[in-house]
Amino acid sequence: MFLPREGWAQSVQTGVFYFTGSSQPLRRAIFREFLPGDGLKVGRVQIHPFVGVAQSFTDNVFQTNTKRRSDYGTAIAPGIQAYLPFAGKHSLLLDCRAAQLLYKNFSANNAFAQDALGHLNLDFPGGLKIDLQGGRIDGFDPRGSALDIQERDITKWRLNSFLSQARLSGQRGSIRLRSRYADLHYKNNGQAPRRDRKQARADLTVSLNATPTFSPQLGVQITNNTFDENKQLDSFSYGVFTGFELAPSRLLSGDFNIGYTILNFDRAPVEQPSGSDLSSV
Repeated sequence: MFLPREGWAQSVQTGVFYFTGSSQPLRRAIFREFLPGDGLKVGRVQIHPFVGVAQSFTDNVFQTNTKRRSDYGTAIAPGIQAYLPFAGKHSLLLDCRAAQLLYKNFSANNAFAQDALGHLNLDFPGGLKIDLQGGRIDGFDPRGSALDIQERDITKWRLNSFLSQARLSGQRGSIRLRSRYADLHYKNNGQAPRRDRKQARADLTVSLNATPTFSPQLGVQITNNTFDENKQLDSFSYGVFTGFELAPSRLLSGDFNIGYTILNFDRAPVEQPSGSDLSSV
Protein backbone atom coordinates (compact mmCIF):
# COMPACT_ATOMS: atom_id res chain seq x y z
CA MET A 1 0.00 0.00 0.00
CA PHE A 2 1.24 3.47 -0.68
CA LEU A 3 0.30 4.35 2.88
CA PRO A 4 3.22 3.24 5.05
CA ARG A 5 2.62 0.82 7.89
CA GLU A 6 5.93 0.37 9.65
CA GLY A 7 9.57 1.01 8.88
CA TRP A 8 11.28 4.04 7.46
CA ALA A 9 13.71 2.87 4.77
CA GLN A 10 12.35 3.30 1.24
CA SER A 11 13.50 0.23 -0.68
CA VAL A 12 12.13 0.15 -4.22
CA GLN A 13 11.83 -2.86 -6.51
CA THR A 14 9.46 -3.14 -9.49
CA GLY A 15 7.56 -0.10 -8.22
CA VAL A 16 6.65 -1.52 -4.81
CA PHE A 17 7.71 0.08 -1.52
CA TYR A 18 8.20 -2.67 1.02
CA PHE A 19 7.96 -0.16 3.87
CA THR A 20 5.83 2.53 2.23
CA GLY A 21 3.40 0.18 0.51
CA SER A 22 2.01 -0.83 -2.88
CA SER A 23 -0.93 0.34 -4.97
CA GLN A 24 -3.55 -0.58 -2.33
CA PRO A 25 -4.14 1.90 0.52
CA LEU A 26 -4.50 0.70 4.08
CA ARG A 27 -8.16 -0.33 4.56
CA ARG A 28 -8.13 -1.03 8.31
CA ALA A 29 -6.65 0.96 11.16
CA ILE A 30 -3.74 -0.66 13.01
CA PHE A 31 -1.73 0.52 16.00
CA ARG A 32 1.14 2.64 14.72
CA GLU A 33 4.58 2.53 16.35
CA PHE A 34 7.45 5.00 16.20
CA LEU A 35 9.96 4.35 13.45
CA PRO A 36 13.40 2.97 14.34
CA GLY A 37 16.22 5.40 15.17
CA ASP A 38 16.40 8.70 16.99
CA GLY A 39 15.16 10.93 14.16
CA LEU A 40 15.51 14.69 14.55
CA LYS A 41 15.30 15.91 18.13
CA VAL A 42 13.50 19.18 18.94
CA GLY A 43 13.63 19.42 22.71
CA ARG A 44 12.04 16.21 23.99
CA VAL A 45 10.20 15.58 20.70
CA GLN A 46 11.65 13.15 18.16
CA ILE A 47 10.69 13.86 14.54
CA HIS A 48 11.05 11.45 11.64
CA PRO A 49 10.39 12.76 8.10
CA PHE A 50 10.54 10.26 5.23
CA VAL A 51 9.67 10.01 1.53
CA GLY A 52 9.55 7.36 -1.19
CA VAL A 53 9.47 7.74 -4.97
CA ALA A 54 8.90 4.96 -7.52
CA GLN A 55 8.41 4.49 -11.28
CA SER A 56 6.43 1.56 -12.64
CA PHE A 57 5.13 0.12 -15.93
CA THR A 58 1.96 -1.92 -16.42
CA ASP A 59 0.64 -3.60 -19.58
CA ASN A 60 -2.92 -3.66 -18.16
CA VAL A 61 -3.60 -0.38 -16.38
CA PHE A 62 -7.36 -1.01 -15.98
CA GLN A 63 -6.89 -4.64 -14.86
CA THR A 64 -9.35 -6.08 -17.39
CA ASN A 65 -9.43 -9.32 -19.42
CA THR A 66 -9.99 -7.50 -22.73
CA LYS A 67 -8.87 -4.21 -24.31
CA ARG A 68 -5.67 -4.14 -22.29
CA ARG A 69 -3.90 -0.77 -22.12
CA SER A 70 -0.34 -0.09 -21.00
CA ASP A 71 0.86 2.92 -19.01
CA TYR A 72 3.68 4.34 -16.89
CA GLY A 73 3.07 5.20 -13.25
CA THR A 74 4.79 7.44 -10.72
CA ALA A 75 4.31 7.16 -6.96
CA ILE A 76 5.36 9.84 -4.46
CA ALA A 77 4.88 8.92 -0.79
CA PRO A 78 5.98 11.43 1.90
CA GLY A 79 5.32 11.22 5.62
CA ILE A 80 6.31 12.51 9.03
CA GLN A 81 6.16 11.27 12.62
CA ALA A 82 6.46 13.17 15.91
CA TYR A 83 7.11 11.20 19.09
CA LEU A 84 6.99 12.57 22.64
CA PRO A 85 7.94 10.36 25.63
CA PHE A 86 6.69 11.70 28.97
CA ALA A 87 6.23 10.78 32.64
CA GLY A 88 8.48 7.75 32.55
CA LYS A 89 7.32 5.12 30.04
CA HIS A 90 4.29 6.98 28.63
CA SER A 91 4.38 8.38 25.08
CA LEU A 92 2.39 10.24 22.43
CA LEU A 93 2.82 9.59 18.70
CA LEU A 94 1.50 11.77 15.86
CA ASP A 95 1.76 10.21 12.39
CA CYS A 96 0.86 11.71 8.98
CA ARG A 97 1.45 9.97 5.65
CA ALA A 98 0.31 10.52 2.08
CA ALA A 99 0.75 9.07 -1.39
CA GLN A 100 0.12 10.45 -4.87
CA LEU A 101 -0.23 7.95 -7.72
CA LEU A 102 0.14 9.49 -11.21
CA TYR A 103 -0.25 7.84 -14.64
CA LYS A 104 1.17 9.21 -17.88
CA ASN A 105 -1.56 8.22 -20.38
CA PHE A 106 -4.70 7.52 -18.32
CA SER A 107 -5.06 10.28 -15.75
CA ALA A 108 -8.44 8.87 -14.65
CA ASN A 109 -6.39 6.28 -12.73
CA ASN A 110 -4.57 8.97 -10.74
CA ALA A 111 -5.27 8.58 -7.04
CA PHE A 112 -4.36 10.25 -3.76
CA ALA A 113 -4.36 8.62 -0.34
CA GLN A 114 -3.52 9.98 3.10
CA ASP A 115 -3.43 8.75 6.67
CA ALA A 116 -3.28 10.79 9.90
CA LEU A 117 -3.52 9.52 13.48
CA GLY A 118 -2.58 10.04 17.11
CA HIS A 119 -1.48 7.15 19.35
CA LEU A 120 -1.30 7.52 23.15
CA ASN A 121 0.59 4.78 24.99
CA LEU A 122 0.36 4.55 28.80
CA ASP A 123 2.70 2.12 30.56
CA PHE A 124 2.00 1.87 34.31
CA PRO A 125 3.95 0.06 37.04
CA GLY A 126 2.59 -3.37 37.84
CA GLY A 127 2.20 -4.54 34.23
CA LEU A 128 -0.77 -2.44 33.04
CA LYS A 129 -0.45 -1.00 29.52
CA ILE A 130 -3.13 1.07 27.76
CA ASP A 131 -3.15 2.13 24.09
CA LEU A 132 -5.57 4.69 22.65
CA GLN A 133 -5.50 5.67 18.97
CA GLY A 134 -7.74 7.76 16.74
CA GLY A 135 -7.24 8.59 13.10
CA ARG A 136 -8.51 8.99 9.56
CA ILE A 137 -7.66 7.29 6.28
CA ASP A 138 -8.58 8.75 2.88
CA GLY A 139 -8.23 5.92 0.36
CA PHE A 140 -9.56 4.41 -2.86
CA ASP A 141 -10.54 1.08 -4.44
CA PRO A 142 -7.58 0.13 -6.69
CA ARG A 143 -8.08 -0.96 -10.30
CA GLY A 144 -8.61 -4.69 -10.55
CA SER A 145 -9.49 -5.17 -6.88
CA ALA A 146 -12.62 -7.02 -5.76
CA LEU A 147 -14.22 -3.65 -4.86
CA ASP A 148 -13.39 -1.83 -8.11
CA ILE A 149 -16.63 -1.05 -9.99
CA GLN A 150 -14.73 0.01 -13.17
CA GLU A 151 -16.13 3.55 -13.32
CA ARG A 152 -14.10 6.20 -15.12
CA ASP A 153 -13.04 7.75 -11.81
CA ILE A 154 -11.50 5.58 -9.12
CA THR A 155 -13.91 5.09 -6.22
CA LYS A 156 -12.75 7.06 -3.15
CA TRP A 157 -13.64 6.63 0.53
CA ARG A 158 -12.86 7.92 4.03
CA LEU A 159 -12.40 5.83 7.18
CA ASN A 160 -12.56 7.37 10.67
CA SER A 161 -11.49 4.98 13.40
CA PHE A 162 -10.75 4.64 17.11
CA LEU A 163 -8.75 1.78 18.65
CA SER A 164 -8.21 0.93 22.31
CA GLN A 165 -6.31 -1.80 24.10
CA ALA A 166 -5.68 -2.55 27.77
CA ARG A 167 -3.34 -5.33 28.83
CA LEU A 168 -2.49 -6.46 32.36
CA SER A 169 0.55 -8.74 32.49
CA GLY A 170 1.93 -10.76 35.38
CA GLN A 171 4.28 -13.64 36.03
CA ARG A 172 1.67 -16.31 35.29
CA GLY A 173 -0.08 -14.71 32.34
CA SER A 174 -1.99 -11.72 31.01
CA ILE A 175 -5.47 -10.39 30.27
CA ARG A 176 -6.06 -8.22 27.18
CA LEU A 177 -9.17 -6.25 26.23
CA ARG A 178 -9.30 -4.68 22.76
CA SER A 179 -11.95 -2.62 20.97
CA ARG A 180 -12.26 -1.03 17.54
CA TYR A 181 -14.76 1.43 16.07
CA ALA A 182 -14.72 2.33 12.38
CA ASP A 183 -16.93 4.66 10.32
CA LEU A 184 -16.58 4.11 6.54
CA HIS A 185 -17.92 6.69 4.07
CA TYR A 186 -17.73 6.54 0.26
CA LYS A 187 -17.26 9.90 -1.43
CA ASN A 188 -18.11 9.37 -5.13
CA ASN A 189 -19.58 7.11 -7.83
CA GLY A 190 -22.85 6.78 -5.90
CA GLN A 191 -21.44 4.14 -3.54
CA ALA A 192 -22.40 5.80 -0.24
CA PRO A 193 -26.05 4.57 -0.01
CA ARG A 194 -25.14 0.91 -0.43
CA ARG A 195 -21.73 0.74 1.25
CA ASP A 196 -21.47 3.33 4.05
CA ARG A 197 -21.33 1.55 7.40
CA LYS A 198 -20.09 1.56 10.97
CA GLN A 199 -18.40 -1.31 12.76
CA ALA A 200 -17.85 -1.86 16.49
CA ARG A 201 -15.74 -4.80 17.66
CA ALA A 202 -14.41 -5.99 21.02
CA ASP A 203 -12.49 -9.05 22.19
CA LEU A 204 -11.15 -10.36 25.50
CA THR A 205 -8.12 -12.66 25.59
CA VAL A 206 -6.57 -14.57 28.49
CA SER A 207 -2.99 -15.86 28.12
CA LEU A 208 -0.94 -18.19 30.33
CA ASN A 209 2.87 -18.10 30.41
CA ALA A 210 3.70 -21.76 29.77
CA THR A 211 7.33 -20.92 28.92
CA PRO A 212 9.25 -17.63 28.52
CA THR A 213 8.50 -17.70 24.77
CA PHE A 214 5.20 -19.65 24.49
CA SER A 215 1.78 -18.60 25.85
CA PRO A 216 -1.51 -20.44 25.07
CA GLN A 217 -4.55 -18.19 24.65
CA LEU A 218 -8.33 -18.34 25.04
CA GLY A 219 -10.69 -15.53 24.09
CA VAL A 220 -14.15 -14.30 23.10
CA GLN A 221 -15.15 -11.61 20.59
CA ILE A 222 -18.21 -9.70 19.37
CA THR A 223 -18.69 -7.58 16.24
CA ASN A 224 -21.57 -5.34 15.17
CA ASN A 225 -21.93 -3.94 11.62
CA THR A 226 -24.51 -1.22 10.96
CA PHE A 227 -25.11 0.13 7.43
CA ASP A 228 -26.35 3.70 7.08
CA GLU A 229 -28.99 2.88 4.41
CA ASN A 230 -28.49 -0.70 3.22
CA LYS A 231 -30.03 -2.10 6.39
CA GLN A 232 -30.51 -5.66 5.12
CA LEU A 233 -26.72 -6.14 5.51
CA ASP A 234 -26.69 -5.19 9.20
CA SER A 235 -25.08 -8.01 11.17
CA PHE A 236 -24.00 -9.09 14.64
CA SER A 237 -21.49 -11.84 15.36
CA TYR A 238 -19.98 -13.50 18.41
CA GLY A 239 -17.51 -16.29 18.87
CA VAL A 240 -14.67 -17.94 20.76
CA PHE A 241 -11.08 -18.57 19.73
CA THR A 242 -7.97 -20.25 21.04
CA GLY A 243 -4.34 -20.33 20.02
CA PHE A 244 -0.94 -19.28 21.24
CA GLU A 245 1.51 -16.41 21.30
CA LEU A 246 5.19 -16.81 20.38
CA ALA A 247 7.92 -14.35 21.34
CA PRO A 248 11.27 -15.94 20.45
CA SER A 249 13.09 -12.61 20.58
CA ARG A 250 12.62 -8.98 21.55
CA LEU A 251 12.06 -7.97 17.93
CA LEU A 252 10.04 -10.99 16.78
CA SER A 253 6.64 -12.04 18.13
CA GLY A 254 3.28 -13.18 16.83
CA ASP A 255 -0.07 -14.86 17.49
CA PHE A 256 -1.79 -17.92 15.98
CA ASN A 257 -5.53 -18.26 16.58
CA ILE A 258 -8.35 -20.54 15.45
CA GLY A 259 -11.97 -20.10 16.45
CA TYR A 260 -15.69 -20.43 15.82
CA THR A 261 -17.91 -17.44 14.98
CA ILE A 262 -21.71 -17.19 14.67
CA LEU A 263 -22.83 -14.46 12.26
CA ASN A 264 -26.43 -13.18 12.31
CA PHE A 265 -28.18 -11.02 9.68
CA ASP A 266 -31.30 -9.99 11.59
CA ARG A 267 -32.59 -7.74 8.78
CA ALA A 268 -31.82 -10.00 5.83
CA PRO A 269 -34.61 -10.50 3.22
CA VAL A 270 -36.96 -13.40 3.92
CA GLU A 271 -39.03 -15.46 1.54
CA GLN A 272 -42.71 -14.54 1.44
CA PRO A 273 -45.52 -17.15 1.42
CA SER A 274 -45.94 -16.73 -2.33
CA GLY A 275 -42.34 -17.85 -2.79
CA SER A 276 -41.64 -15.13 -5.36
CA ASP A 277 -41.13 -11.83 -3.56
CA LEU A 278 -38.53 -10.70 -1.02
CA SER A 279 -38.83 -7.91 1.48
CA SER A 280 -36.85 -6.57 4.42
CA VAL A 281 -38.00 -7.39 7.94
